[in-house]
Amino acid sequence: MAAALPFVIEQVDATGAGDAFGCGLVDALSRGEALSAALRFGNACGAHVAARAGIFAHLPRKAELADLLGRAKPAGPD
Repeated sequence: MAAALPFVIEQVDATGAGDAFGCGLVDALSRGEALSAALRFGNACGAHVAARAGIFAHLPRKAELADLLGRAKPAGPD
């Protein structure tokens, strides 16, 4: 069973975060990513949206997600 830890963010508004996760997951799977990588990408999409107020003006762009994926530390045991 695949799993991915959430990203540590300061949550501002969770509205749309689940939708962003689902879209990111499907996008990554459609590009042939492994399930574990697709889950991480989906989590990054959800985290990006939840860290901002509102939805549409803050939908993640590829460069923003690449930045989050490259620098963010996932939540979990140290």
